[in-house]
Amino acid sequence: MSELVFRTLEEFAAVDEPGAEALARATDGEGTVIAAEGLVIVYGDGGAGKTTLVVDLCFALATETAWLGIVGVDRRLRVALIENEGPRQEFRKKLERKIAATDAQLDGRIVILEDPWAEFSFALEQHRAWIAAAIDTADIDLLVVGPLASVGAKGGGTPEEIEEFVKLLRDVRNRCTRKFAALLVHHENRAGQISGAWERAPDTLMHIQAQGHGRTRIYWQKVRWSSALHETSTHLLWAEGESYTVEKKPDVTPDTIAENLLAAIGENGGASWTKIRDLNDDDGKKIIAGNTTEKAKIRDRLLAEGVIVNTARKGLYNLWRADDPACPRSEPGTGPERLPFTSPDGASEPSRSAVPYVSRNGSGNGTADEPETDPLGTVEEFAWEPS
Repeated sequence: MSELVFRTLEEFAAVDEPGAEALARATDGEGTVIAAEGLVIVYGDGGAGKTTLVVDLCFALATETAWLGIVGVDRRLRVALIENEGPRQEFRKKLERKIAATDAQLDGRIVILEDPWAEFSFALEQHRAWIAAAIDTADIDLLVVGPLASVGAKGGGTPEEIEEFVKLLRDVRNRCTRKFAALLVHHENRAGQISGAWERAPDTLMHIQAQGHGRTRIYWQKVRWSSALHETSTHLLWAEGESYTVEKKPDVTPDTIAENLLAAIGENGGASWTKIRDLNDDDGKKIIAGNTTEKAKIRDRLLAEGVIVNTARKGLYNLWRADDPACPRSEPGTGPERLPFTSPDGASEPSRSAVPYVSRNGSGNGTADEPETDPLGTVEEFAWEPS
């Protein structure tokens, strides 16, 4: 290149450049998940199910099946898979179980590196030459390699170390006559984040997290070319044949929070806010879905509207539905009693608000965890900051 070449935005955008093909795309809205010449990183803790999930993705891509109903392809892809850790015989058994559980015809579209086993490294020039030749020979669209720490990435993942590894991958691309995407499997650090400064490198970054036996979560931490998936989560249930189904969760809106909160208070009249807020159903799921701050806002709105009342003293919560006949009354027929609370400036005067006030403690809005006891023998405190 002898000079810098600029084009107008219209001219630049109008060029259909080879390599811009979307190998896999978001089915719900526009956007590319895996691009030709793109880089995908899947990371998570050991035992999170990364290998099982990636193998399931490979089967979908090779059979032109929409993966989890989320990621779709327009043609059957060819995949090369390098598993660079663990005993080879166990990986054979894993793939055998997967094949037995599906009626999909792969027709040789997924190839596995058999030898050398667990010794491949992008840092070796001969290995880069071999893998480039294999990609061209087998018409590979997607190269899947992991774990990242064993295939030539050095150190703890500083920006300089990452750039050095990316250059090795770029060398493989330059040796190939066809364009391919790469998917790398990596580990997380102790903080639950990707190990090393890898966030900038990939086009798509997926965090895999175990959610207890039978459940897995994908957090689409970064999907550069798909706003439909970027910074969203997909909750999965384990299914037969080392596969998954998407767990359908009800939509959470202010209306659903209010409805569930009213139902919970109706069945637990006089209960504390902590108890109401954290109630679980028989399956261990929150009865009132939503984040803590939003639930507190809905609670305060219902108190202000008089739909629910608080009969607690000394800055506590005992919540009732206003139409609950069991709700304590100051006098028959006069409605819920109005209770005195200390005013914000410390003066002793009655508060006419159904929401008790205590001084700021840094938590705000009733979201702080209540202590088990206090010096007055009460069961909980709460912090609420008036708007």
